[in-house]
Formats: sequence, C-alpha cells, structure tokens
Amino acid sequence: MEAKRLIEEVIARFGPRRAASDAERKTQEYFLRTWGEFSDFTKLHEFQAPLRAKFALLKPVFFAYGLSLIAVWIFPAGAVFLSTAAALAFVVAFVMNYPALDMFYKPYGSCNAIADLPSELPPKMTLVLSGHSDSTPEFKWWYRWKRFGLRAMVISGVGLTLYPLFCVLALTTSGSHAQHPPAWLGYAWLAFAATAPLSVTYWDIHGEIVSPGAQDNLSGVAVATEAGRALAAGPRLKHVAVRIIGFGAEETGLRGSSAYVKDHLHRLKQENVLVLNFDGILDADNLHILTGEAFSFVKYNPKRIAELETSFRAVGANVKKGALPIGGTDAVSFKKAGLDALTVVGLPLDRLHPTYHTRLDQPQYVQEKALQHCIEATVHYARTLDAQFD
Repeated sequence: MEAKRLIEEVIARFGPRRAASDAERKTQEYFLRTWGEFSDFTKLHEFQAPLRAKFALLKPVFFAYGLSLIAVWIFPAGAVFLSTAAALAFVVAFVMNYPALDMFYKPYGSCNAIADLPSELPPKMTLVLSGHSDSTPEFKWWYRWKRFGLRAMVISGVGLTLYPLFCVLALTTSGSHAQHPPAWLGYAWLAFAATAPLSVTYWDIHGEIVSPGAQDNLSGVAVATEAGRALAAGPRLKHVAVRIIGFGAEETGLRGSSAYVKDHLHRLKQENVLVLNFDGILDADNLHILTGEAFSFVKYNPKRIAELETSFRAVGANVKKGALPIGGTDAVSFKKAGLDALTVVGLPLDRLHPTYHTRLDQPQYVQEKALQHCIEATVHYARTLDAQFD
C-alpha cells in the first residue's frame, strides 16, 4: 500500500525529524516532490517561532514550584506570587499551547509543505487535508516507567496547579496562627512536598532519542497524500478545491499550523475552508473523530462530525467519536481562528499507546487497514461535500 510505503520511505531516508532540523526540512521538500506528481501547485511556507519555548519553560516553572514549597513558611506572600506565576505559565503556555512567554526564547526556522488541487469550476469551499511531518524527542519517563510515568506526570502537574490555593490559605492563616499553624495545613503541605519529586518527569522530560514518528505523525501526512492522489486521479471535484498540508513543528506547540493560520487568515476565510486533519493513524479498531480537545477548550462542529462519520460508515470503517483528553492537534489552530476544522485519530483515547512519543513509534505498528479506511473515507467525504453544491 502506498501510504504505508511512504511512511517507511521517509523514515528510511531522513530518520527522526525534530522541529527545525535538517531532516524535517528535507522531509518537507520530499513531500513537495511527491505531491508535484499529481497536484497543480506546491510551495514551502517558511516561518520563525520559538520552537524550544514550550518545553524549555518547564525547568524554571518547576524550580519556582520547589522554591515556593520552602518559601511558604518564611514569606507566604512571596510563595503566593511564585506558585501562581508557575501554575499560570504551566497551564497557559505548556498545557494550552498559548505563546504567552515566547518573547523570552530564541526563534528558529521551520516550514510547512503545501500542495493545491484546484476545482474544475470556481471553488465554493476549500478542503484542507493535513497532518504534521515533525517528530519529537522521546518522553523518556513514559518510555521507562510506562503507566507509573504517566501517573507521575499527572500527580506533579495537578500538584503544581493546585499549590497556589494552599499558599493563599497559608497566607490568610499566618496572622492568627503565626506560632502554631493548624495541623491540617502541615499535613496538606507534606502531601505537596512528598509528591514534588515526581516533577522530574517534567523537569527532565525528553531523552536523547528522537521518536521515528511513524504513527505520530507520518501516518497523517500519508493519508492526506494518498487521498489527494485519489482525488486528483479523477474525476476532478467541481466545486471543492483541495489543499494538502504537512505542518512543521507541531510537536513544539502547534507552531506550524499557528503560523500558517496567522499568515493566511484572511484568505482562508474567503476560501470557506474546512480542515480535515489526521494525527496518529495507527489502529483500525480505534479510529476516532474528535468531538473536542480538552487542553485547548475546543469543541468541533457536530454537523461536520456527523457528515464525516457517515463517510467512514460508507466505506465500512467502525469509527468512534470522543474528546482528546491530553495534548493538541493542528485543527485547534484553525478552530481558534473561527475556521471549520476536524481531526481524526487512530489511537485509544482512554490510555496512552506505547508508541506515543517513544522510540517504539515504528512503521511496523501502523496498520494498513487504518490508513486505508481514512483514505477511502476522505475521498468519499470530499465527493459528498462537492455534490452538495450541484
């Protein structure tokens, strides 16, 4: 199957593709050559962004958390300030991917790969088929500790987020109980202090190995590629233009899609864009159309979800629906800008798969059936959308 071979070919030629690396750029150029075989127009969209900011901020954030654990008994007001700043930076800049602290970090260059397939008649909408081309340094505590590593991240993240409330309580009781603080206050502090060492899972989150990135997310670009190839083979859509995008630097905070939307927002609105994004297409039994993404506070259009679900059913795929509990996908960048977008994932939503952000993300685990279902459903959906304008 061409989609699976495309994944294997990219990994064999270029290996892992960390954002802003030479391998990422060569992969994008390779996609342009591949898409040039069947598309009318291809280009690289260059952008600059602080690509290390999302993970670099974790060290100062958890350092401030540790310092505030000590400061709360000496200078409660200072502990309130430190812990609140740390919690806000963690939630806003790391969890929600909001570029609040970008000004403090050095920008790096990356790029998006783009190919266009015009419609036969003047287009009434543009269907964007997308995935991301980069891969990430390994989440080493998830790889080493498995479920305990994930629990450690959850516990330390929740502890950091809730600790400012404890500091406020400590400050409000410091006047009347300066010499003898309430016993419950000490017990609560001990709980935070005891779990604080688990923050090593954030402090030192990345290992030296970069994930090969087969399912995350060459699978998404492969689906977009082969669906685009099938649509180009004809008959050409009459009213719906198709655009294929391989986003760069997704793993550093959705940087490629954010830059693309920022630089082309006016045009995208004029084109009546609908984005169909693919991420982590691995398991045919766990194909999900996302209803929303918890970390980004995004909900997707139920009407579009129902339309896409119908196309999956039409090609015999047992698709499910559900919200993404952690992380984020490139569809978020479009949705937050007021554009219509959907994401399909091929992973379980109730647990992390062993290949997620680890060295195990190899081509042999990507099921051809999952790729084929997504390709066929995409082609069916594109033609269904086109028929609505007849």
